Amino acid sequence: DYNDAGGDFVYYWQEVAERTPKSQVKHLYALKLIVNIQIALHGTSVIKFQNITTDWVASCLAYMKNAHQFTKGGIPKNLSPQSVQTYASCLKKVLNTAIDAGKLPLEVMRGFRNFKPNIVIEKPFTLSIEELKEFLHYPFATMRQRMMRDLFFFSFCTMGMNLTDIFHLDRKCVKWSGDEGEINYIRNKTGKLIGVKINSHGKQIQQLIEPYCCHEGNVWSNTKFVSNHYFALYNNYLRYPTFSGNFQKVGREVREIMGYPESFTFYTARDSWATILSGDYQLGQEYVDAGLGHSSKSL
Repeated sequence: DYNDAGGDFVYYWQEVAERTPKSQVKHLYALKLIVNIQIALHGTSVIKFQNITTDWVASCLAYMKNAHQFTKGGIPKNLSPQSVQTYASCLKKVLNTAIDAGKLPLEVMRGFRNFKPNIVIEKPFTLSIEELKEFLHYPFATMRQRMMRDLFFFSFCTMGMNLTDIFHLDRKCVKWSGDEGEINYIRNKTGKLIGVKINSHGKQIQQLIEPYCCHEGNVWSNTKFVSNHYFALYNNYLRYPTFSGNFQKVGREVREIMGYPESFTFYTARDSWATILSGDYQLGQEYVDAGLGHSSKSL
């Protein structure tokens, strides 16, 4: 039996979240939303197993779908359909876990019968090969704008390496030999080993990123660099959030200069790589997914 001020169902939800560390934060955000809905609908934050009925589940889901109409009780304004789907999946998991444990009857899941969050997936903004060429050769006025562009192309040439992985890239992960190169690193987001082989234009890629690498002749010539980092970003920003915040600001400047839509971000390099490889070069989706680190298939 559970004894908690929030009610036994709230306490049980917290226990389920603790048993799934990879999705714990997501489950706790979902729980916070459910508690706020309970307050809005029933005037209390206490949720007990005896409260969990088909109607209770259905009313929570309906409230989540229409969250943009409500701003009181801690309900987020303009809760996106994607967020609704994510939080609803957390609710569904906790309910199924409780059913398996014999704490709830199976019939409570009937509350999901008509649940459809109406998600519309927008096609990401990407750059064509010709647009990439124009971007590459644009004469940006400031060093930071040029750095944003050059690291963007480094990401494109490495099958969409994320900004955090570029920031933390270890010198030992990168090997160059003439016009060829090999980069093996652990992707921060998934923990998977990503291997990138560059079979041509290696010298051009090195020249592109040389100004930002750890050596005395970089754009921060008075900077003492740490040899285990490939790029000198850590030495100038110390923390990734500081670097990322500055980088995003410069990215908005570049976006305005180039006339790109608001959906243009550093991530556009990753999306453009995938779109060009699958569209222009007809590379199978399974190989594109492998390059992006979405699967364990090797390239």
